[in-house]
Amino acid sequence: MKLTSKDKNIEFINKIFKEGKLIKDELKYFEYRHSQLSMALSFYQKIVEKKKLIVEAGTGVGKSFAYLVPIALALKENLFENAVISTHTKTLQKQLFEKDVIIVKKIIPGIRIEIAQGLENYLCLLKLKEEDIFSKEKWMEIIFEFIEKTPDGDLSELEGKNIPTNLFKYKKDDCLKKDCPYYIDCYVFKKIDRWKNSDILITNHSFLLANSLIDFPYIKTGGILVIDEAQRLIEDAVNSYGNEININYLESTLFREIADRKFIKKKRDFLTKTYEEAKALKKEAIRFIKESEKKRIRESTFTEFKIHENLKELSNMVKIPRGDWGLRARMFKEKLLNYARKFEKIIFSEGSEYVKWVEIENDEIILKDAPLNPGNYLKEFVYLNFPVILFTSATLKTGRDFSFFIKEAGLEPDTQAVYLPSHFPYKKNVIIYIDRKAPTPKEEEKFAQYFSHKIKELVEIFQGRALVLFTSYKMLKEVRKLMSDLKIPVLFQGEDSRKNLLERFKNDEKTSLFATGTFWEGVDIPGEALELLVIARLPFSVPDEPYHEAKLELLKKEGKNPFLNYSLPLAVLRFKQGFGRLIRKKTDKGCFAVFDSRIINSAYGKYFTSNLPPAPITYEIKDVRRFYASIKNI
Repeated sequence: MKLTSKDKNIEFINKIFKEGKLIKDELKYFEYRHSQLSMALSFYQKIVEKKKLIVEAGTGVGKSFAYLVPIALALKENLFENAVISTHTKTLQKQLFEKDVIIVKKIIPGIRIEIAQGLENYLCLLKLKEEDIFSKEKWMEIIFEFIEKTPDGDLSELEGKNIPTNLFKYKKDDCLKKDCPYYIDCYVFKKIDRWKNSDILITNHSFLLANSLIDFPYIKTGGILVIDEAQRLIEDAVNSYGNEININYLESTLFREIADRKFIKKKRDFLTKTYEEAKALKKEAIRFIKESEKKRIRESTFTEFKIHENLKELSNMVKIPRGDWGLRARMFKEKLLNYARKFEKIIFSEGSEYVKWVEIENDEIILKDAPLNPGNYLKEFVYLNFPVILFTSATLKTGRDFSFFIKEAGLEPDTQAVYLPSHFPYKKNVIIYIDRKAPTPKEEEKFAQYFSHKIKELVEIFQGRALVLFTSYKMLKEVRKLMSDLKIPVLFQGEDSRKNLLERFKNDEKTSLFATGTFWEGVDIPGEALELLVIARLPFSVPDEPYHEAKLELLKKEGKNPFLNYSLPLAVLRFKQGFGRLIRKKTDKGCFAVFDSRIINSAYGKYFTSNLPPAPITYEIKDVRRFYASIKNI
């Protein structure tokens, strides 16, 4: 019987992942992994069928190669013209672009692969000229050297050189497009051309979702879409499909722009009045939020401010001059209308689909709203544009199934989902310590005292090498006050940038890091630099956090149990993500410690323990000491 191209490709996939065909030379430590082969075969089948697939693949499975090889074969067979791979982190984007796609290039010589990120990451030549940067002697040599060497104007190449790149970064609202005198040499439009003509485009969730709202002008659709780090897609959709207004910008920068432009020459008293109203709004927002970081906006909040009407009126006042300034004036007019629309949407719109709040971020006051059912937007703006979609991550399943992710991501209930375990030797390399005596979350002061004492003992056993994760910055600060006599060096979130803290933590093997929030995921510290991972509390969201509170209210209205349908599965996913920081490669060893007795004393505790890998659990620190002695051969 004659083999079809599909049969040949399945045979080829087996050879690649069983024997290392074509990839052995590229992967120094290639080994056969059953889960990796299963993922590649399942994904290729969905490509042929033009369907969606969800895959939770444990750490070390090799997800990237498992989807890149089927993509390469599909492009080679002309099943599709292109593929888009979206990640949450720039780290994975860079790894895919600089390392993993080498395999694809071996299978399909000459394939065009590009990496796409937000356009604000690139230098605008016109802004550079307008800011007259070259008159500043201390910058001159660095800027000239950058322009001579840079292939694409990526401003990240200037990081750490103390240059205010904000002055000349690209902004869509200020772009003159083909009317710009630098259009032919523009880094941005050269990049866009390459993105549109690529066979595989590697991008990030934020860029993908932002483009979905404007019919994907920079991303070619109709092909294969891979959502890697899919656990972050829903949160990114919440941010991307919402609105925000920076009141500081509204109060200062925007009005300074209006004052500096020649577009509005008359009625300066009206401009002053609007400016004063923006200042009053900022003052009221600061009073409203008080000492909170975020506070929910209810229906009647800030409705006395009619700034949107004033911005519309200012837009009507914009005069469109002839010549080069005409396009700028039209764009400026649209900017004012855009701010008016956002303000009206956040403050005056009604309905239970969105939640609104005000927050402080880097000393700036920001008004925001966000959709409570982001999956509806993903379905409408993303999924309909790609016949084949793979959602993959190491953390998608909660309990026994994928129902939480499927619902929140707006997928059909019958979407096929596959769980593929890691091949790491957890039973031998990991011990799980649960402290049964820790005070409850309601006993905050007692817990801080208890935890500070116990964590010192654990950190000293491992001679540092600990990442300690908190669910609140308040608790972190309380514990920090009580840790002054610790002999081993400790880094605390807030002392330095996230990037610098991680670098210091990686480079000094006897240092520990105490942190919250963003450190729960996206942290990759393999080897002996991290051997103790501590979770102070089960990662439930704060009940009055605006988005979480509104989501629970919506579920209650729908007659569903808010805790079981949202709070619990969300916490389980974060818990799994936290554990994932500990074991990053097959030879890693360490202890995972939990100081929340609810994990064994509550009815829902089993949802957390059942999502941990197969490793021995202990309630005694003496067992942790023995484990450390065994891995260190003491």
